[in-house]
Amino acid sequence: MTASREVTAIQARLSRDKLRFRTALQSFSRATRTTIDVRRLVRDRPLAWLAGALVLGLGLGARR
Repeated sequence: MTASREVTAIQARLSRDKLRFRTALQSFSRATRTTIDVRRLVRDRPLAWLAGALVLGLGLGARR
């Protein structure tokens, strides 16, 4: 492979990687902007939250 072909190939990979990075960064940015609806989470799985609260309470109470 000649030097000019190598440069062209590297530039093409760099352009592709920049686009993939930009897309991933935008996706991450959207994900971080979403708000967490605690009420919905508890409503969807009340027993899991109750069990977690019980375990947390027992763990904190046992430290005394």
